Amino acid sequence: MVEVKDFWPEVADDLTKVRWSHATNSVARLASALEDGTMMIEADVSLGAGDTVIMAHPPDISSDLDLETFINTVLQARARGKKIGFKLDFKFIAVVEPSLKILRSSCQHIDFPVWLNADILKLDETSAEPVDPEQFLKLCKAYFPRSTLSIGYTTTCTGKYTETNFMQMLELIQNHEIIQPVTLPLRACLLARSKTEVLQYLEKAGENHSITVWSGVADQVDVDALRDVLVAVGKNRLYLDVPKDLEERLQSAGSSLPSAFFVSSMLALILLLL
Repeated sequence: MVEVKDFWPEVADDLTKVRWSHATNSVARLASALEDGTMMIEADVSLGAGDTVIMAHPPDISSDLDLETFINTVLQARARGKKIGFKLDFKFIAVVEPSLKILRSSCQHIDFPVWLNADILKLDETSAEPVDPEQFLKLCKAYFPRSTLSIGYTTTCTGKYTETNFMQMLELIQNHEIIQPVTLPLRACLLARSKTEVLQYLEKAGENHSITVWSGVADQVDVDALRDVLVAVGKNRLYLDVPKDLEERLQSAGSSLPSAFFVSSMLALILLLL
């Protein structure tokens, strides 16, 4: 398997430097992402006419780009020397297996990071229904174990991530004997209230687990509290995929986030004090 930190060793100590594209679900958007400095291409996968696997965000059922063409286009870019990876976002379980069959058919040519993303647990009872966690993990492990699993929660902007939320996820990972890298996509407004809980999770989960911080454009985020959490986690276990204005506010809230040079010792100290 190919991890981001190995594919781009220059960002291994600062994963916040990874640049993302979003909703790369058309021929034009994919072409742009391959030329604009994007490192990881994010795209949504859905089912179109005749159950063709297409690049579209549900409920859209049409696109000028299908998954097979998407993968082939990225492979062609790699053959030209482009350093690129991608994340496939699954919103419902029926699209997972046909997508992974297509992905597996190209696995001998894939020498770059591939992430498989789905919200597989509910944060609380007010959250939307997630993708079936048992089936998702089973299929990903069976068809493409070389991927990084990006597995998160359906959420609203209220509440926080609790110890129970994180332990539910860890138990799922352990029950399925997942050994590939895992990143948890966590919503910024909730993560800002969940410092103790996320640090405990990362300590228990191990070094091949990270978090990916995301945010809705309209989310109200406590920037100072969020930055405090990010400093505690450290940039070597932290991907940042937030709107530009939030990223700029995080930078202006204080000096830059610390590198991996002293993150491990700082994390251990914090946990001792909890």
